[in-house]
Amino acid sequence: MTAVITAEASAGKLTRARSSRLGIPGVVAVVVLVLAVAAAIAGPYLAPYDPSAGSPSGAWLGPSSGHLLGQDVQGRDVASRLLAGARSSMLGPLIVVVLSLVMGSVLALLAAWRRGVVDSIISSTMDILFAFPGILLAALAAAVLDAGLWPAVIALSVAYTPYVARLLRGVFLRERELPYVAAAEIQGFSAITICLRHLIPNVLPVMVAQGTLLFGYAVLDIAILSYLGLGIQPPSPDWGVMVSENQSGVLQSYPLPVLSAGCCVVVVVVAMNILGERLLGAKDNER
Repeated sequence: MTAVITAEASAGKLTRARSSRLGIPGVVAVVVLVLAVAAAIAGPYLAPYDPSAGSPSGAWLGPSSGHLLGQDVQGRDVASRLLAGARSSMLGPLIVVVLSLVMGSVLALLAAWRRGVVDSIISSTMDILFAFPGILLAALAAAVLDAGLWPAVIALSVAYTPYVARLLRGVFLRERELPYVAAAEIQGFSAITICLRHLIPNVLPVMVAQGTLLFGYAVLDIAILSYLGLGIQPPSPDWGVMVSENQSGVLQSYPLPVLSAGCCVVVVVVAMNILGERLLGAKDNER
């Protein structure tokens, strides 16, 4: 019984320590992101109306008891489209972050471990990719593969990879020079074993922090691409699509659909940036 109480006390202290490192803004950011993830998972099922079903007679109607955020240009319930659109607005950036982190980490680890010619080739290739903005790559992908979520995801993943690789290369290089790596090599462990068991786990907090920052940028970029017609296509519910479809309402004194979708994007991006900065700051303090 004493051991259980001690374990629970230790867990409570650990949770409070993590919360103190994040600070109040970090905790608020976590709460916002949890709500956004919950909306992405259960939003389509919680939507009170069919997000794609509209009524011309209900176009631009304001908030009411049945439609808390009113109706959009086609008479569709704005709240239902926000909930249903959270899935694509969160899933696309998540895939972008995972792909760019995997590709960037592999390239950075290979450059840091082999160094020499391999490092020079990878660094030069990353410098070339830096010259291509993600929006431009997405436009090219849409022209070749047709507009949609997956071409945008692939293009942004390629565009984000150099940023991940350049950051993690320096971290892996510092980790590579530590004595425990040389000791593991002397004991006969292979490079793959050392990287998987030691280097990657030790650098994982930096990777997670970088991933949170990239997620915020990806949410914004996916929304921009959908707004420009290069990402998710209407009438699919998506925050960027909602801004594009309802922008005429701003001139008609009914900006609520645009503002609600834009606020969702801004809140998620700001929360992710705050969380990423807090995680990086906590990692630096540990050092």
